[in-house]
Amino acid sequence: MRGLVGRVAVVTGAAQGIGRAIAEAFAEEGSHVALLDREVELGTATADEVAAATGAQTRFVEVDVSDPGRGEAALAYVASELGPPTILVNNAAAFVLKGLDATPEEWHRSFDVNVMGAAFMTRHVVPYMRGEGGGAIVNIGSVSSFVPQRNCFVYNASKAAVVELTRCLALDLVDDGIRVNAACPGTVWTPAVAGMVDALGLTRDTVSDRPSFGLEQIMKRLPDPPEIARAVLFLASEDASFITGESLMIDGGWTTR
Repeated sequence: MRGLVGRVAVVTGAAQGIGRAIAEAFAEEGSHVALLDREVELGTATADEVAAATGAQTRFVEVDVSDPGRGEAALAYVASELGPPTILVNNAAAFVLKGLDATPEEWHRSFDVNVMGAAFMTRHVVPYMRGEGGGAIVNIGSVSSFVPQRNCFVYNASKAAVVELTRCLALDLVDDGIRVNAACPGTVWTPAVAGMVDALGLTRDTVSDRPSFGLEQIMKRLPDPPEIARAVLFLASEDASFITGESLMIDGGWTTR
C-alpha cells in the first residue's frame, strides 16, 4: 500500500493476536515498527520474530497504556530509536465482558485501557506527527461499538466510546494533516478466542453457529488476524488519504442485519 515504506508505526497491544498481525503487516510493507505491550517476554519475542521474518527495524517497549506517563515515555524512546512516529494503532484492550455484576474496578480498567489509553497515546503522539507534517491514527473499535450483546455492556460501552473518540479526534486534528479512523472487527480467531472455544469443548468449525462466535457474521466463519491487519494498513496508508472520522466494519456482514 502507498506511503508506508520508511514510516514509523506504533502498535499497542502488539504481543499477540490482532496486534501482532498488524505489526507484521506494517513490517512487511517496509515500515519501522514499535510494538508496545504489558507482556514483556512475549512482546520481546514477537518483535524479534517480526524483524527476523521481514528485515524491518522493530523495537519492543513495555507499557500499560492506562498509565499516561508510561505511554509518553514509550513514544520518546521510539522516537529516539526509530524516528518520529507518524502512524499510531490503538489496539490495546481490556476485555471486561460483564454487565450488572461488573465491579467499579472492572469499569475503570475497561475505560482506562480502551478509551483513556487511546486518548492519551494520541495526545502524546500528536507532537511528533505535527513535526513531520501529519500522520494517521487507527483506533481498534469493534462490532460491539454498534450492536448490543447480552451481559457485555461494560465492554460495549467502552468500544462505543472509542468510535465517538475517533470522530472527535478526526475533527480536532484535521488541520494538522492527521487522519483518525476506526477499524471495527467482529469476533476474530485469536489465541484468546481459541482458548474460549476450547473451554466450551468446541472447535473453530463447530463454533460458527454460536452467538458472538460466528452466528451473526453472515459469512459464517471467523476471520484470521491478518484479515483485520490489512484493513488497518489501508486506513493508515495514502490509499485512504481522503478518509477520516470513519469506522470501517470488518465484521463478516454482522451489521448488515
